[in-house]
Amino acid sequence: MSYSEKEAFKKLPEASSWPKFSGTGEYDDMELIDHIDGLFIDVPRIPDYWITARLNSAFKGHASIWFTEMEEKPQKKKLAMVEESNHPKVQQGYLDMAKNYVI
Repeated sequence: MSYSEKEAFKKLPEASSWPKFSGTGEYDDMELIDHIDGLFIDVPRIPDYWITARLNSAFKGHASIWFTEMEEKPQKKKLAMVEESNHPKVQQGYLDMAKNYVI
């Protein structure tokens, strides 16, 4: 993590303080969207994956279930593709990409 990333990470609010979104009843999506938009202004150079890694903390109920399932399906496909490939560049490329999602 570079110096600027460390500074940005310190400015990122805890996921527990984010507005919640359930996806049912009276939609509360705009509050969450506005919050995320504000993060890109308040925390310059914030990587997208820092946001997506925290989204499930903002989701509750049906939205949380949907998000978890959407995350798992592509992951299983990617793992299957890597396992089927005997090409070292494909396997290394996936491992390099996976490192970006570890916070």
